[in-house]
Amino acid sequence: MGSPIPPRRWPVSLGFLFFSYYSMSYIIGNGARNGYFDINKTLDRDGLRLLPGSLEPSPTRFTGIESLDFVLVDFIRFFWAIISVDHPSLTIFSLYMTGQVLGLNVLMAIEGVRAGNAGTLIA
Repeated sequence: MGSPIPPRRWPVSLGFLFFSYYSMSYIIGNGARNGYFDINKTLDRDGLRLLPGSLEPSPTRFTGIESLDFVLVDFIRFFWAIISVDHPSLTIFSLYMTGQVLGLNVLMAIEGVRAGNAGTLIA
């Protein structure tokens, strides 16, 4: 029985594997270097998951699936600076960027349902 990956594709596969490992280690390493993980640990006190900049506990039940709720609470805490409007310029910029990304998503959805793209990667 032959190899699952054709011989000419091994360098490409190894390149993608190396790139994904490097990207993952950079993202996690960057969070450790800039103190994000340390701040996140200080916000978890006495079983409460506090919101940044306040002593209010974050809501922790959204879907009933504990692991998914944990990730959603982390998203809320990560984006809390935008949501809380403590930094108005950041909030306004995020609204501007949301408009830009939303326009791109609409274009991608329209191109995906177009008959000329049937059976292609974009569809």
